[in-house]
Amino acid sequence: MARSELYNAFRAAWRSYYSTAHVKTMFMRALVARSYLSIFTTAVYAGSMDIEGEHPLEVGFLRRKVRTQRRPGFPIERRLRFYRRRLIVIMVVNFRWGCLFVAIGYQADGPVGRFSLIAL
Repeated sequence: MARSELYNAFRAAWRSYYSTAHVKTMFMRALVARSYLSIFTTAVYAGSMDIEGEHPLEVGFLRRKVRTQRRPGFPIERRLRFYRRRLIVIMVVNFRWGCLFVAIGYQADGPVGRFSLIAL
């Protein structure tokens, strides 16, 4: 199996497990059990591959990047260009995280009333 085929299979498995319907179910179970850390962790795992294209242990809401630390052979960017581009990237990534939380129903007072332990 080629490297690209393996990566595509991994992404497909990730998407099928962390589908919106399955994540909502996991959230409801965590809310019933009052396991709020599980809710946050599930959301980070669910969105990391689609939002940042990385494994959850390699992502962050605000990634630190230094303008002067570049790969060999790449010129150092000008300050204004770097910080403008960096600000846009931060805003887009955090907006996508926000959309993910809204899409999967991440609300502290979510519809727990309709979901009981009997449904588990």
